Amino acid sequence: MLTALVAMAPPAAAAETYYRPSDGVLHIAGHGFGHGHGLSQWGAYGGAESGKTWQQIVAWYYNSPALAKKSSTITVQLSAVGSGPATVRPATNLTASDHASHSLVLPTVDASKRTYDLWRGALASDGTFRLQGHTSAGWANVAAPAGGTSSAWTGWVRFGDRARVVTLVRPSGTRVNYRDSIQFDKVSGTTGMTVNITNLEHYLYGVVPSEMPCSWTPTVGGTKRLDGLEAQAVAARSYASWRLANPRNSLATIIDNTFDQAFGGYSAEQTAASDCPWTTTTGVKTSASDAAVDATAAQIMVDSSGHAIFAQYSASNGGFELSGGQSYLPSRPDAWDGKPTESWSSHSWTDTITASQLQAAYPAIGTFQSLTVTSRERLTGVDQNGHTVGE
Repeated sequence: MLTALVAMAPPAAAAETYYRPSDGVLHIAGHGFGHGHGLSQWGAYGGAESGKTWQQIVAWYYNSPALAKKSSTITVQLSAVGSGPATVRPATNLTASDHASHSLVLPTVDASKRTYDLWRGALASDGTFRLQGHTSAGWANVAAPAGGTSSAWTGWVRFGDRARVVTLVRPSGTRVNYRDSIQFDKVSGTTGMTVNITNLEHYLYGVVPSEMPCSWTPTVGGTKRLDGLEAQAVAARSYASWRLANPRNSLATIIDNTFDQAFGGYSAEQTAASDCPWTTTTGVKTSASDAAVDATAAQIMVDSSGHAIFAQYSASNGGFELSGGQSYLPSRPDAWDGKPTESWSSHSWTDTITASQLQAAYPAIGTFQSLTVTSRERLTGVDQNGHTVGE
């Protein structure tokens, strides 16, 4: 869940001016990637490397929140589909249904014995729903069951199958597997929206490996630790639970990208199972990501009223967690954020920008001559190691 860059610098009492270099290239050094509120994903990894439990990690980043349990169904907007039809691959006992209780186990061949290779829910030019099957002859409408017409599909078209995994075909041709069901809804007119309807734990299975590398399982005292992934699972589940009370729109609880949380569906689970196999203490073979979700099953962070907190998180805070305007989103230095020794880290970074790029981005300034920083946020506090920062 990333929204902006966070660049930190020491506090300054007076304005500082940086003049245009002779070659017109400005060199920038900064720290952090993301809004810097709540959990730092690199910091959670660093906390796990330091031997901290997931409870200790979330306690630091969210100011010792209370914990509760939450289970629910969640509706996830699949942004890559856009407003067009929801197209899925055939599967054993693939079923289409709608709001009017029509339900049809989709046939494998049409009346001319041509094989169906795709199915989709779509909107006709008059804004009514259609179920359509694709064969070598192209797309054709399929009537609702029990004597219904092709225009009898009502409210939405939902796909599910016996295996409870549906393969969605994006407009780009990419195939992505999702648990439970795929539904095509109507926004207005002929504009639609495709969503994945699943339960909260299944949703988390697709979020955790999409938000944090499943390989972030450091070895501490000879034992590989899931605590960083577990902290991510609790933060993501808490944010999703907050969204359940504050849905993204009238048709979807949450969206599958950085406007909310990255969500790769069952395909992300399958990749994690291949890349990061994990065997639980009871001998169950799974992935590190799924194991982290299961180890924290249903756990969310809540406020003093028992409501899920707005559990923001970002990739890296650059060494200082920034206040998010809530008591559970404090401002404090973060020693864990810079601890991991991966080959790449967003904790500290450098970049360049040219004067011509600045002028193109802000044409009202004319020719760029200088940049003056008039004030900086004063960042002070005590980190996890008891060290005072900023005094």
